[in-house]
Amino acid sequence: MLITGRCDHRLVRLPGVDGLPGWAVVEAHVADDGVALDGLCRQITVRARAGAQSALALESLWDMDRG
Repeated sequence: MLITGRCDHRLVRLPGVDGLPGWAVVEAHVADDGVALDGLCRQITVRARAGAQSALALESLWDMDRG
């Protein structure tokens, strides 16, 4: 309720991209749906990898500019 203002959300543990556990706040019906949770994990993984690639690209530009 603190995060969403609603009482029908649940906190679920998800495997992280790096193998460490992560957490997500989801609607109750998603928390009990293994297929939906797998899809959520895939979406998070795709976003995390894209973010890491962007960070590496920016870091590379930064290094070229300073070099």
